Amino acid sequence: MSTPDNSASSAGANVFNVVRRVRSFDDVVLQVQNAILEGTFQTGDRLPSERDLCQMFGVGRPTLREALRVLEVLGVVDIRPGKSGGIYVARQTGEGVGVTLASLIRMAGATPEELAEFRASFEGETAGWAARRALPEEVERLCVAAATVRSIAQDPSGRWSEVVAIDINFHQTVAHASRNRVRVAVMQGLLRAVERVERGITSLAEPRLLASTADDLEAIAAAIRDKDEDRARTAMRAHVEWFSELYVRAADGRSDSGARVRRVEKCPLSPRELDILKGLATGKVYAQIARDLHLSTSTIRTHAHNAYSKLGVADRAQAVLAATARGWLDDATG
Repeated sequence: MSTPDNSASSAGANVFNVVRRVRSFDDVVLQVQNAILEGTFQTGDRLPSERDLCQMFGVGRPTLREALRVLEVLGVVDIRPGKSGGIYVARQTGEGVGVTLASLIRMAGATPEELAEFRASFEGETAGWAARRALPEEVERLCVAAATVRSIAQDPSGRWSEVVAIDINFHQTVAHASRNRVRVAVMQGLLRAVERVERGITSLAEPRLLASTADDLEAIAAAIRDKDEDRARTAMRAHVEWFSELYVRAADGRSDSGARVRRVEKCPLSPRELDILKGLATGKVYAQIARDLHLSTSTIRTHAHNAYSKLGVADRAQAVLAATARGWLDDATG
């Protein structure tokens, strides 16, 4: 509900502070967004007048109006002309919240490392919910997207820009499949925040990167198709952690020539456990691996379950996926 001018001015006087002189319009935008997100102003509320806002922020009208234009483009406020007009808090849609979140992340100076830390847990859980709730048509879109990336990866002229666009849409589809509007809105903000960096890692986009991206998307799509929540979480988390490492590398201006595409974490598994997972990754069963390693089937089973426990997974498929995503099975092959 709209509030009278004097009430709006009174509320604003206790909320807004004089802004920094460097890029002061950004500070105005950030303070208004924060006030709305914290509930000081509700949808439909009228903000203080331009004159009052200028006094509160300690800025001139040109600076204030630049900030208001940004807020209007972001869908945060509606600016209505005329005698009964003014600056009103707009109704926030999922897209609007995503845009606002992206701008907050940018202006708050979030580092690639901070985005990576948040995305790994958030997107992993989102994929888990998607595995439970995805509609058949959403599963189909995910499978088609993964197959398209595979086709691009196999084409010598495959372009990274095409993969970036597909990957962004893939993550958005996973979020929608979670059937949670908050997750959709947050995902939109996250993807807006990282898309610029993702498009900037062209120098790292060698064939191995394209093929690994196809592997990841296929694993995520298959887990969601199979309604395997744990597998979906593990696959998505591995994908985001790997891509986030590329974001960090690109943001630091580092190339990847001659280096492994995937960051290899310290492996907690024994050489024998790695050999067993390597066998499982090729489709062998315990009895076949036992013959190869000259051990009993029960011994192989014991080592395998020890590996599952160390990896925090429930079965052989999840163990192979987790170890492969971290590059440990590549090391096991020498």
